[in-house]
Amino acid sequence: GLSGVVQPGGDSLGPRAESEEACDEARVGSLGARHTVEFCGLLGAKSPLAAGMVDVGTSFASSPKSLKTPVAGAVACAKCFQVCIFVNRSSGGGRAGEYLAALGSDGRCSKIQLGNGGLEADLRAFDMRDGRPGQKPGFLLLKSMCEEAESLVHVMVAGGDGTVMWAISEMVAAGVDLIKVVVGHIPFGTGNDFSRSTGWGAMPPAELIGVNWQFLRRDIRRWIFSDVVDFDLWEVDVIASGGFAFIHDGHRGLTESDKAQHGLQQLDEGRWQMKKPMVNYFSLGQCCRAGLGFEKRRTGSRLGNNLRYGYEGLKKLTLRPAPLVSDVVEELCFSTSREEVRSTNLGGQSAELLFLNVPSFAGGAYPWEWSKPASGSDELKDSCQFLGDGRLEVVSYSSGFRAGLDAANSKMWTPGRGAGRRIASAEGSRYLPCCCLRAAPSPRPFRIGFKSPQEARYRSRDGRVYFQVDGEYFVAHCPEQVMIRHWRPACLLFFSLARLMSRSSRWIFARYANEQLSASPVSRQPWQQEQHCWCSCSACSVLASVWLSSR
Repeated sequence: GLSGVVQPGGDSLGPRAESEEACDEARVGSLGARHTVEFCGLLGAKSPLAAGMVDVGTSFASSPKSLKTPVAGAVACAKCFQVCIFVNRSSGGGRAGEYLAALGSDGRCSKIQLGNGGLEADLRAFDMRDGRPGQKPGFLLLKSMCEEAESLVHVMVAGGDGTVMWAISEMVAAGVDLIKVVVGHIPFGTGNDFSRSTGWGAMPPAELIGVNWQFLRRDIRRWIFSDVVDFDLWEVDVIASGGFAFIHDGHRGLTESDKAQHGLQQLDEGRWQMKKPMVNYFSLGQCCRAGLGFEKRRTGSRLGNNLRYGYEGLKKLTLRPAPLVSDVVEELCFSTSREEVRSTNLGGQSAELLFLNVPSFAGGAYPWEWSKPASGSDELKDSCQFLGDGRLEVVSYSSGFRAGLDAANSKMWTPGRGAGRRIASAEGSRYLPCCCLRAAPSPRPFRIGFKSPQEARYRSRDGRVYFQVDGEYFVAHCPEQVMIRHWRPACLLFFSLARLMSRSSRWIFARYANEQLSASPVSRQPWQQEQHCWCSCSACSVLASVWLSSR
């Protein structure tokens, strides 16, 4: 984690790359990227490092581009932090509702003291289900807070992956400036792929509140001192001639609430269009058929949901499979550069087509890392995924069982992992007219063109094709096309354990660093005379963090 110390004046004592390209190469390293974060108030007012800078390592999931954001060090610049928790009370078997029971659901402000350095947080909690879509009181209050706040407002979403997408949709509908908020995740869902990819793990904390709010204070410290990185939000635009259907109380249907929540509108000649943001991933195919069956019979526990999903997968893939993607999709178009657009036939038979914005899928599977390039796509062999790089990775599976094997490997190792084929890793911007593209070339959005109802080989009379966006499953009847565009950037909280040292381990680091800073100017620095001392101090800090966090 810790790679160097900076003098109180701000000049680094370690080596620096001379060019931006060299900096990027040095930042990628073995674990990923490095970036600088202020330590205001973190070590206490008496420490000479209170206004200093420290380089910290982050996970492989953060790209150098995402870490060069101007707000990356803004989380530690204020003495009072604004924190809002948006809660889906039904998530986690109802456990997420503990925040509402302790803090209320009407947005009342609770002052939380975070230590002896004068740091405090204004904490508010809201129920995601209060109010109508686009007019929810919690998000309207968040909008006014962003207009008045001088620093970033921390928004923590307590729920599953679908709740994260839901919260972002409501923020946009309420007119919240996404540049002024930073989004974090408290995982209460079944898969929790967003929290896995951003370092927050697969499970919520064992204790949420505690006596005198001790566990809540601990979590708030983690939230406000986490790294802030760039993140890409995408927009999925689906047009279907026969409309859409969602699951309600075990039955398919379409309600007025669905139209507002999922951005549905009716076009000419009876066609329907759906526009909604995408945070994690988008897919279509046979596994989505199993996911829809799971939504009909979702249980109230994580174990029950996993068992139900496995059962529905076996039943739907063997007895009632959905149509193959290659039977209903005519072409997939995407930009490989700013000058050309490639069209592909999915490399042969395809039963599942997956678009990834984060590395994790299906509760801990890593399809892009495990898969191999399709024939003729050797340039994708060494391609890696990064958060905030403006790209989507596309993976295709020749059968639903092979996609299911990758999903099963998220829970336990099974043979046959990595049967997916890498199709693309490309950018996708908003659609521009051809005249604009000739004048100023830019990446086009991903486009999936579907066959006409006369040519497509559906397995139902009403032409059902199964989709999912961030774990929310739905049916499109006789789809015509899908467009996936880069929608807008956002800021999110990235958890790095080595970065978030506990108070005791920070004291160890501060004492060691203060001794080095007070040494004679002619003396050699610790990494010049005893490299093992610096490594031991950093290792002790990490081990102390793990031990104290477990307590």
